[in-house]
Amino acid sequence: MFRTVAVPASPTLGPKRTAGDIARCYAHNSAGALLAALQIGTRIPLSTQWIKVVKEQSYGEGRDGYVGARARREAKESKHSSPKPGEMLQPAGFRFDSYSDQRAVISLAYRQAGGTLIQTNTATVQWQGGASGDWRFELPRSPGPFQKLGSLQGYTQWGP
Repeated sequence: MFRTVAVPASPTLGPKRTAGDIARCYAHNSAGALLAALQIGTRIPLSTQWIKVVKEQSYGEGRDGYVGARARREAKESKHSSPKPGEMLQPAGFRFDSYSDQRAVISLAYRQAGGTLIQTNTATVQWQGGASGDWRFELPRSPGPFQKLGSLQGYTQWGP
């Protein structure tokens, strides 16, 4: 669990190391890319150490814009509260749109805890650092919105 979201993990596929809000060391294969997309993609918006997560585990044209916008938003907020159980979308399924050993584009489906609402968005991860590298999460300049799904048809279902 990370801040009320059930993020998947595997002792062989990753993350193999977690320190604070940073989870790293994913397998250099499609399963490792999937776990990195879900882990890092959950940690960026929910982490109290989000700047560190963004700097160490993301890339992309939207990275600086994300940092600036979030810092401004948090400066305006008087109090940051952690999500309560049942508030956050939970991973429900996935579909690889493309995969190579350097880049994976994955459609991730989410369900509201205890509910039937299913939404999807696309996550891209890229392998960086050669043989001793790791997957990094893309923060695009214009992230796509969540799309509603009527079912998980075409997705590999995921559950606790």
